[in-house]
Amino acid sequence: ERRREWLVALISSTPTMRLVPWEEAKLVMALAWQLSGHRGTDKCDGGGGSWLELMERMRQGVYEDTEEKSLSGGGDRALVFEMSQRLGDGGKGLMKQAEDVAREATDGDEEWTHDAVRRAACAAMLLDLEFLEVGI
Repeated sequence: ERRREWLVALISSTPTMRLVPWEEAKLVMALAWQLSGHRGTDKCDGGGGSWLELMERMRQGVYEDTEEKSLSGGGDRALVFEMSQRLGDGGKGLMKQAEDVAREATDGDEEWTHDAVRRAACAAMLLDLEFLEVGI
């Protein structure tokens, strides 16, 4: 029940009401990726390799905030882009739904929309890795 409550708080957070800080969400993702490696369940639903590859790239600081403006945007945007490439159809759908709702509710505010999408990506990945059933 606590994991479900945490997941709801994660996706209910906004840039002005951070029930779950993004740094905490990234820590939970890394722990889930690590556990998936131990369990042998780290293969991504979208066929894009292993979640452990993202964990290693995160450890290397690849997704730290940067001024880089690549296709994926650098920083958290690069992390979200790579996660979207690895999620299955359900996860991608959740991300798209979060983007559409946030964009409409905020008249296209980029910060709010990005925050909603990254939290949806995190939630989708955690659900793929059976966070509710297995934990971290």
